[in-house]
Amino acid sequence: MVDDGNETRTDSKQMRVHLILVGVGALATGMWKFVAGDLVTAGSLFVIMILCVGRFRSEAVCRWMDSHPKTILVGLIAVATVAILSAMP
Repeated sequence: MVDDGNETRTDSKQMRVHLILVGVGALATGMWKFVAGDLVTAGSLFVIMILCVGRFRSEAVCRWMDSHPKTILVGLIAVATVAILSAMP
């Protein structure tokens, strides 16, 4: 994984804890929304969870995400926007 020059490593223990927390939170909320019948929001949360798992488990995915931060950001904004609009009454 990559050292960004600020004494912060993308594979640090803190980053791994954050990935686990976000992934587990997205999975739990996605399952709740799936059971509640909001399939679009559930799907959006499952996409976020899959990204967390991919970054946590695969060095190739981690390297790709590190080298394409704008692509990840645009994709996450689109997923979050769809989830929010779908969750609105």
